[in-house]
Parts: sequence; structure tokens; C-alpha cells
Amino acid sequence: MRCFRSWIVLLSATLLIAVSTSVAHAQEGAFVRAAAKEAAEFFAGQVERQGAKTMATELAEFGGETAVREVFEQVAKESGEAGVKQLVQLSKSYGLDAIRAAKVAPRLTLLAERVSPELAPSALRVLLRSEERAALDRMGSELAPAALEAAARHPGVGVQVVDELGVAGLQASRRYETDAVIQLVKSTEAKTIAALPAAAKTGLLKRVAQFIEQHPKTVLGAAGLGLFIRYKDELLGDKGEIVIGPDGLPTYVPKTGIIERSSNRILEWLLPIVAAIIGLWGANRLFWAWRWSKVSYAAKAAGLGTSRDQG
Repeated sequence: MRCFRSWIVLLSATLLIAVSTSVAHAQEGAFVRAAAKEAAEFFAGQVERQGAKTMATELAEFGGETAVREVFEQVAKESGEAGVKQLVQLSKSYGLDAIRAAKVAPRLTLLAERVSPELAPSALRVLLRSEERAALDRMGSELAPAALEAAARHPGVGVQVVDELGVAGLQASRRYETDAVIQLVKSTEAKTIAALPAAAKTGLLKRVAQFIEQHPKTVLGAAGLGLFIRYKDELLGDKGEIVIGPDGLPTYVPKTGIIERSSNRILEWLLPIVAAIIGLWGANRLFWAWRWSKVSYAAKAAGLGTSRDQG
């Protein structure tokens, strides 16, 4: 009897969980369908208001409301209701580009919300390119949004410079023109930095990023990166820094400690005094040596003369 009751309780609990899950799935499905319908209706409204035949054609070629709903369902699986709501907003802001991007990269598409509005359309188109999409997938959540914006700002190289140089590449993408970023990515020095051990690479790239931040108008090319690599041990040990020289080019300047700098200043005025004292002492010795030799010679000469007269 007890076994029967236990079985009934277990069956009831299982049915309750199944019903709750079914209700939750049904609610989620209804939410996703409503969101997809809202986006599709927005596109249709744009077509009617603007007479945009191109949009109507593109929507039809994409697969209409059915295809839009499938994209929303995929986003719901990866990012939940919050992701669905974000995609609705992106769709209203950037049209079918948001839906196309979400079809191939549901999670990454939502990062476009963190990209500046003027660059977001280009950022969404970046996600349609498989190579750049794969690089963004490898990045951590901190760098990915910025890398997406860098890709929009510098097509073809934006993601690569951030992927290879991290936060330093991000600073470069914000400060430099595309041609300069291309040269930076192509340099062998960038490849060398990318191949460094994680600890050394992180510290060195922070130094590079600081340099770019402090000198926004100076393009850090292969020569600048070469300096960072050459003196990386001194830089990471706080024994020097890269600065802009009088000729406008990056230059390595060793950094000394307070005691050493104080000692150097003391020596700057002390050494000439010591040299002068040693010089005077040496001159005095020479003078008296000369006088003594002269007196000795005179005495010897006088004694020699006396002995001859006596003879």
C-alpha cells in the first residue's frame, strides 16, 4: 500500500513538472511568436509608408515572417527573453541587417547594441563574414563589443588588430586611420607580440596601450612596436619607458630610482671639484719635485766645486 502511494506521489510530481514545463515552453513560444510578428509587421509598415519595394523584396527573399520567427526562436534558445527583446529593438533600428546577422550569429548580434549607432549597421554586416565572426567568437566578453566596433571602423583589419594586440589594438583602432592599422597588423613585430607568453603579452600590451593613449597623434608603427619588444623586460620591470623624441619618433628612455637619480645629480657637481682637487694636488707634487730636484742639483754642484778647490 505504501509503495502504491509512493508511486502515485512520484507520478503526480512528474506530471506536475511536465505540465509546468509545457506551460513555460508554451508561454515562451507565444512570446517569441509575438516578437517575430512585431518585427515582421514593422518591416511591412516601413514598406507601406516608404514604398520601399527593395525591403519588400529582401523580406520575401529572406523567407518572410516564418524565417524571421525561426531566427527569434534561435535567439531565445541562446539568450532568452532578454535577447529576443534586444533583437526586436535592433530590428526596428537597423532593419533586416539585424535579422540576417542573428541568423548566423545570434549571440554576437546582440553586441551591436553596445556599438555606437553610426557604426552599428556596418558592425552587423561584419557578422556575415565568417572569418571575422570566428575571431569575435574566440574573444572574451570584454573585448568582443569593442572589436566589433573596430571591425566596423576598419573593415577587414579591425577584428584582427584587436585579436592580435588586445587592448593596445583596441586603442589603435580608435586613434589611427585604417591605413595605419593595416600597416600595424602586417608588421612582424605585431606577430611577435601575439606569440609572447600570456603574462608577458598582457603586461606589454598595457604599456603599448598607455603609450597610444598618451600620444594619440603619434602613429605607433613597426619601429615603435620593435622598441617595446626590444626593451620589454626593462619596461615590465618599470625600468624605462617609450617616449616621443625631439624628432617626433618613439624613443626608449631608461628610468632610474630616486637614490640613483640623486646620486647622479651629486656626481654631476662633485666630480669636477674632485678632479680639480686631484689636479691641484698633482701640480703641487710636480712643483715641489721640480724644486727639490733643482735644489739637489745646486747642492751637488756646489759640493763638487768645493772638493776641486781643496785639491
